[in-house]
Amino acid sequence: MKFKRVDGDRLFLDSRDLIALVEHGRPVNAREFAKELTDRPARIVLTYTNVTELLPRNAAGGVERSRALALVEELERLPLAFLRQPDLARREFEEARRAFAERRRPRLLHPYVDQWWETFSRIPSEFVPHLRPKLYGALRRMTLSEEISALLDSGDDLGEKPDHVAMLAEALDEDRARHGSKRGVAETWLAAIQKSFMRFGWPEPDGGYEAFAQFVKETPEACPGWSIGVAVYEESRSNITSRVKSGDITDFSHVHFLPYVMHATLDRAWRSRCAQAAQRLVREGHPEQALQRIYANLAEVRAAWAG
Repeated sequence: MKFKRVDGDRLFLDSRDLIALVEHGRPVNAREFAKELTDRPARIVLTYTNVTELLPRNAAGGVERSRALALVEELERLPLAFLRQPDLARREFEEARRAFAERRRPRLLHPYVDQWWETFSRIPSEFVPHLRPKLYGALRRMTLSEEISALLDSGDDLGEKPDHVAMLAEALDEDRARHGSKRGVAETWLAAIQKSFMRFGWPEPDGGYEAFAQFVKETPEACPGWSIGVAVYEESRSNITSRVKSGDITDFSHVHFLPYVMHATLDRAWRSRCAQAAQRLVREGHPEQALQRIYANLAEVRAAWAG
């Protein structure tokens, strides 16, 4: 995958804040905000999830096409950056494995791409010109709204899949049965490392899982998005009375982007989990700066910029 470096402030807005901005002009008109971003300079970070959640839906759950495309066209007026989602954890682990083997600190990843379709494509974009040259040429000419339109034409409903919600609920129930409300348990961290190696089909690292787990724990640059995800998942798992809701998978995926953006907005429940994780990590001696850059809404971000 050919990634690119994106400098300047990168602002991740969840779908609620994107809707407020591009549909309602809150807390500022989108065109005025585009100038603010350009002057700063800064960009709005888009992923598959915060764009698809932006799209308005009818009573049957389908996308309201004309309204959705109008909102996306307004979104396109803003300076944008696109962050790739599907293989982020794998790439973090690949770099951490190399660094662990070479006895060095991991290098910083820049998981940004040129277009929105690259944020979720199963085929890395450098292979698409060879596998689907005509498709690649067509995609390269598309605007964001044209990409959305093409997906809708293909029959994709761009919605969250119910089976994914059920899978998360099942995983939470299994972990709660095993660990209850305990948080920050060493065996939980080790198990998460081992599960990742099995998921990616890799053998045990030289030196053993325990040594690699300790390396990741003590090295802030190692698997930063994955590590934050584990810490926040622990907070969700330890609240044994909470149940998985529609949208939780999307919101949880956004937590993994925090090390790669300058500021982010999340909803109240996930902000609370992030705050709890941040406090626990400080007590454990592993403070995480990315968990300090979370805001309730765009107005708070702009206030922070002004202050």
